[in-house]
Amino acid sequence: MHQFIDEGILLTMSVVIHPAVLPLSLPQFGKKSLEIMELWNHMVVGGGLVDDTTTGYIKRAPWGEPLAYYNIDHIEHERLLRTTALSCQLMFEMGAKKCLLSFAHFTEIDSPDQIPKIYDAGIKKEEIEIPTVHAFATSRMGANPNRSVTNPWGETWEVERLFVADSGSVPSSLGVNPQETIMALATRTGQYILDNKKRFVGK
Repeated sequence: MHQFIDEGILLTMSVVIHPAVLPLSLPQFGKKSLEIMELWNHMVVGGGLVDDTTTGYIKRAPWGEPLAYYNIDHIEHERLLRTTALSCQLMFEMGAKKCLLSFAHFTEIDSPDQIPKIYDAGIKKEEIEIPTVHAFATSRMGANPNRSVTNPWGETWEVERLFVADSGSVPSSLGVNPQETIMALATRTGQYILDNKKRFVGK
């Protein structure tokens, strides 16, 4: 739904999330989490894309693996609350009896009249569970090996013939689902490999 795109919000209703992943987006745990997931066949998962307004970084964890960090700012905080309120409004219009929320201390509402509480509950930034599936700019593409992970064609500087063609190469938030951008990157990378197959075959 593009009605709120000028606000940096793209509503994406009826998202397919595997039942093993959905509980990670909700604050409940243990028996309560199990009770919620037993209602899986009666759920519709919805949410929205919130356009980024700040930056993140990558650090090496103590065990050697890279970890991506991202801290939301006040603009994104407001957009996340607005996205939740709009999603709940739409769900209730479609006949939902309850909306489960991804806030640590405010976990559900059961009528449209309670939607204003999303703004009034004093929800802090750190109390919002925010799932993501596209980590933009985590494998920067560039001409300088000291400032990028891959060369301009997506081949990693450290490992020859290893290519990255996903959202990690996108330099910043797009504000929309990046599927077509990722497919374009993959097509471009694949064509480059085909055009230079003599270099990559037989090594």
